Amino acid sequence: MRGYFALFLIDKRTDLKPSVFAVNAPQESVGMGSAGVENRIPDRYPWLRGAGDIRVSEHEWLSVGSRLGIVDAAASPLTFVVRFPHLERHERVHPIATAPVTLPDLLLALVYMGPDGQVYWAQRLQG
Repeated sequence: MRGYFALFLIDKRTDLKPSVFAVNAPQESVGMGSAGVENRIPDRYPWLRGAGDIRVSEHEWLSVGSRLGIVDAAASPLTFVVRFPHLERHERVHPIATAPVTLPDLLLALVYMGPDGQVYWAQRLQG
């Protein structure tokens, strides 16, 4: 297995990722979801503390939100849309990034992860 790029969109107000991504790109080149190794990202890049899962206890994590995993650097064009639902606080079952959200509220970052979960680098693209 080789490394991959992880594209994160994070609501800076809550350090949460959106729960729903829609993407238009070659299907074999991209995937949505999360990976436990991404919990290491904030250790090296504290400004990306929303990239990992939410720590519930010493050995328990809650996976909330998604990121785009890009396994082919030639995957282009890549277009994505995310959903920030409008929910009242009492409607939320678990932590979730919600509307209203504005562009200054968002952090967009690209991270390169190695085949063994190494965090090679991260670049802030927006926010």
